[in-house]
Order: sequence, then C-alpha cells, then structure tokens
Amino acid sequence: MIPAIAIALVLILYPGPWMGQIRKCLPALCLLLPLALYLFLRAHALAPAPAEGVENVSDIAQTMAPPAAEGVENVSDIAQTMAPPRAEGVENVSDIAQTMAPPRAEGVENVSAIAQAPTVAGVVKLSIPSRIFEAFAFWGQGLWLIAWPDPLLLFHEIPPITQKWVLLGLQLALLVTAFLRFRAKQYALLASLAFFYLALLPAIRTVGNGDMLAQLAERYLYFPSVGLAIVLASGFSYIGRRHSAWHAIIPALIVLSLLTPLTWSRNSDWTSEVRLFESEYRRGHQEPDTLRLLTAAYIRKGKPDQAAAICDTHPFEGMQLTKYANHCAVAYNHLGRNADAERAFLAATSTSTQPGIHGNLAQFYLRQGRREDAIRQFELSANAEKNPALRAYRNGEMLVFLYPDNRQRLLEARSYFSEAVRLQPRMAAAQVWLDRIDQVLGGPRP
Repeated sequence: MIPAIAIALVLILYPGPWMGQIRKCLPALCLLLPLALYLFLRAHALAPAPAEGVENVSDIAQTMAPPAAEGVENVSDIAQTMAPPRAEGVENVSDIAQTMAPPRAEGVENVSAIAQAPTVAGVVKLSIPSRIFEAFAFWGQGLWLIAWPDPLLLFHEIPPITQKWVLLGLQLALLVTAFLRFRAKQYALLASLAFFYLALLPAIRTVGNGDMLAQLAERYLYFPSVGLAIVLASGFSYIGRRHSAWHAIIPALIVLSLLTPLTWSRNSDWTSEVRLFESEYRRGHQEPDTLRLLTAAYIRKGKPDQAAAICDTHPFEGMQLTKYANHCAVAYNHLGRNADAERAFLAATSTSTQPGIHGNLAQFYLRQGRREDAIRQFELSANAEKNPALRAYRNGEMLVFLYPDNRQRLLEARSYFSEAVRLQPRMAAAQVWLDRIDQVLGGPRP
C-alpha cells in the first residue's frame, strides 16, 4: 500500500493539471520495484522445501518442527514426565528411551508469533454492500481508537450494529468536511484520511474475503496513525501562524501529557507474552481465545500451576475449543492431576482429530501403563495425519515409544523416519530420530 499512499498524497497535496500530477507521481512508482523484490524474497524465505512425490505439502512450520512434528516450536516438555514403560524380556539391546529425548507436547502454541497473525472473528456470507459497510465500520473503529487510544487491547470486539451506524455517520461527516477543506485549498485533513484508509485497508478481510469479519487489533493502527500526525502537524502549524508559537505548543503538550502515560503503560504489557495476555484477562476479555493464549503462555514459561488455575476457573467443557482443552491437559499432566488431564485430553480429541493431540494422549496413557489405550491413540494420530511425510514420522514415533528395546521394531521405525526425510528433506525431527536410533543400534542401516 505504500506506493498507493505516496500517489494519493501527491494528488491531494499538489493539485494541478492531470499531466503534471502524473509526472509528480512517477517517482512514487519506483517504490514498486523494491516492494516486488521484498515480496518475492519473503515468499521464497517462507516457502517449504519441495517434497518429492507429495502434493499439498504442509507449511514449513510443520516440516521443521523439533521432535514433535506438529508445527509446534519451543513448547514445554511434557514428555519428560511421560517416559514409556520399558519392555521386559529383551536382551542385548540398549535402552533407547534413555538415549533418545522423547518428543515434546504438541498443540501448545508458539504465542510469541500469535500477535502477528490475523484474527477472524466470524464466518458469514456478505453481499458487496455489506462488505463495504463492514469495511467502513472497521475503519471507523480504528479512527475512534486513534483519536482516543483507550482501552488498548490485543483484539477489540466487533461493535454492535448501532455503533457501526454511528461510526459510519461520523466518517461521512468527516469526509464531507475534508472535501470542503480541499476545495478551500486546505489539504491536510483529506491527506490524513487518505493515508489512514489506505494504510489500514490490508487488515480489512471483508475486502479480500467476503466470508470473514476481522477484529480490530491495536497493532493494525501503528502505520495508519501517521495520518493523525499529518493533521495534527497541520493544525498546530495553522494555530502557530494565526496566533503565536505558544498557542501551538500548549495544546501539543496537553495531548502529550494525556497520551504518553497510556502508551508507556501499554508498552510494559508487551514486554512478555505472559504480561500481555494477563493484561487482556484482567481487563475483562476472558473469552475462549484469551484463555487459549494465556494458558499457552503460562505453559511455555514453566507455570503449569497458573495455567491449571485458569482451566479450573473457566472449564473447557462446552467451549468447543480444542487448543484450550489441550493446554489444560498439558498443565494438569505437569501437576500430576491425571484424572483432570485425561478428561481434558478426551475433550480436546472429541472436538478435533488433530494428530498431535492424539499423540499427547497416547504418551499420557503409556505413562499410566495403559498400553492398549496408548496404541489406539498412536494409531489415531498417524491415521489423522494428511501429510504422507508426517504420517511416516508418526508411525516411526509410535514404534519407538511402544517398543524402545525391540531391535526389529526399531529398525522398522528407522525405515519410517527415513521415508519421512525422503519426502520432506527439511524435516529435522525425523533426522534427529534417525541419528539416535543409529547411535543405539550401532551405526546407520541401509
């Protein structure tokens, strides 16, 4: 949107004959080249390695995960407390469970990156007029928050229909005023609004996808707020010209004295994941998504007791939120609350067939000595996996954990991990298992 913003500002701030305006816009078009280069390099950096013979490959986060191959990075190590029982009656084979670090708990989100992801509040069917209406409601909510940034929240609720109409009316009045000032050769207000609308446009999902409504997030407003700076600078300059510099400085100091404490306080919330989501929770935003993010942050920071307290206060039953139930299960398991952990795992698997959660439950059952239940969950985990490389990985993982001292089974597991690496060469988790199996069995096998 940067070239579009640059062109809009040129057209608004330097009115004149069309040919002259076009010539003035030509330098802005030069921005398209570095923008295209950036988008190309970004797409190349995020693209997964091609998998031979596999279509619809999962994203790179799944293929580069550490020993839990579910696209989960740096999660808490639930498996350290879930070591599988050792098989009896097997001689002359090293205990692979002692030399191989078990996989980590899957499905605990990497919340450090969550704030960068778009949040979709609902899926609806919108006509074109409804899309336009929702877009202006989104813009209006953003304008209101820029004008007075309180409360600052990770995600703001979609306003009710009455408030949407009020926001639309205020924007119409503001736009009419801007065009009238433009005709009077005062361009700052229109330039400010153009900057704001264009900069915020990519965040409005109803423009590109008519079936989604987006929630406003404060981070969406960082760049668009430059538009407010334009109109403030123009206003203070006008006051300074009409009166004196002090007439401009005093209002500016008042604005700074009001808004600086808000910004300072909010910056402290962003110093850590836990503080950020705790702030959301304290401010009354205790909907399922907040609970999901807060419990994930607690688990990642080694605070399962606090995650469990959230789960006790806000029961996961009936929420239909798989990830929240899985987080509660992981927290309960850390605390040795086995009955609660099993109940949460079962709730998570009842609303979803996510392979990683079945894998977590399988390891939980294995720790409890419930071998048959563990086998069933391992099989469900492998069968639910759509990616052939990850399915091979899960089959190998199942054999390693069920038969850690069975040489023949370990060789079979090795073949599965080799297949996973063949299909997804960048799957580091499978290569780690291969290296450890070779170490245990005394060297690589053909």
